[in-house]
Amino acid sequence: MTNVLKHTTVSNDLANQLMDAATSRAHELGDRFSIAIVDVSGVLKNFRRLDACPLVGVDVAQDKAYTAVLKGIPTHEWYEGIKDNPSHLYGVPAAISRVTIFGGGYPIIVDGELVGGMGASGGSYLEDMDVVKSALDAVIG
Repeated sequence: MTNVLKHTTVSNDLANQLMDAATSRAHELGDRFSIAIVDVSGVLKNFRRLDACPLVGVDVAQDKAYTAVLKGIPTHEWYEGIKDNPSHLYGVPAAISRVTIFGGGYPIIVDGELVGGMGASGGSYLEDMDVVKSALDAVIG
């Protein structure tokens, strides 16, 4: 049928592999992270809250994963795209529900195709970025 769009999304198997790799890195950094994976539509696919993670990390990790899949760019790159336009800088995070413009969220890209997003929260933004990037590098390359 020509009126139907098809898309590829992250599988349970890939989400589990990414989650295990991220959890391994999080253990090295101190067990205070929440880690979220969303599918290509931004719907939660996999989530883990480590024992020492603060409550705020639960929603923030999910929002970072969601933000990464919106445009297929890491969350920290959103700031560069909006910082010089005050209406975007203040309007985008306020107007677009769940948008997060600090580091820790990355798109999941397989064979050049966006298939989901992944976010971590609980450490500094650099540690959050490290948890996710380490998992993506280990599993996808």
